[in-house]
Amino acid sequence: MCSPLSQSCSMNSHSAANRSQGVVVAVGQGTRLTDGTIQPPLVQQGDKVLLPEYGGNMVKLNGKEYVLFRSDDILGVLKDS
Repeated sequence: MCSPLSQSCSMNSHSAANRSQGVVVAVGQGTRLTDGTIQPPLVQQGDKVLLPEYGGNMVKLNGKEYVLFRSDDILGVLKDS
């Protein structure tokens, strides 16, 4: 089962061929809306997500590689059925 969503998160790096799915390791505070309020993140740490074939920004922190995605780029959240 997959839930669509629409903000920013990071996940462990995978090879390009294996990046159709990922596990969220961190999320931001949410998206600031035009009225100034914050929309909470639509994903949570530990969520399995469906990712686009291309995109994301690779970063290396403390010797580990991560891929950063805006939540708008995440295709959906995978749920156990």
